[in-house]
Amino acid sequence: MAKETAIEDAEAVARCLGGDRDAFDTLVRRYRALAVGVSFSTCRDRALAEDIAQEAFIRAYKCLNQLTRHESFCAWLMNIVKNAALRAAQNVARREQVYKLASVDRGPHTENPTAAMEFAELLGRIDESSQQVLTLKYLHGMTCAEIGSTLGVPTGTVTSKISRALSSLREVARRGNR
Repeated sequence: MAKETAIEDAEAVARCLGGDRDAFDTLVRRYRALAVGVSFSTCRDRALAEDIAQEAFIRAYKCLNQLTRHESFCAWLMNIVKNAALRAAQNVARREQVYKLASVDRGPHTENPTAAMEFAELLGRIDESSQQVLTLKYLHGMTCAEIGSTLGVPTGTVTSKISRALSSLREVARRGNR
């Protein structure tokens, strides 16, 4: 049975690479539940797990030509899902860290309007460059490389800016709590 599925996967991948968009739908239907399950095991949030799975399928579709062994599509896809779920979990943890640094009581701003206003107020008290990197990193979940590409600066510069921005945010939060 697993061998038959691998052969069917290889055929679907080959058809997809040949321009048959419906072939990828076959793969999505076959592995969607598994992708959501794998991502849920990391993030423990059903809606986020579904988003992660969807993003993983998009990434897989865009990078399908990089898959060297078409019959190993499932393992390759689950690797993409696992990595995306780990990144999402790290982003959630970082976002929570930023809120804690800013002395905000709760997590994501959509759940607590008061916390969002307090956080926005603290962000407004640091320089614009710092606001920009913190917003891109922790609220939009971008990697340092993505931020560097967006801002046109090296990744190392982004890392330094984030470190300085967090220090500024901590200082502003300390001064506000006195």
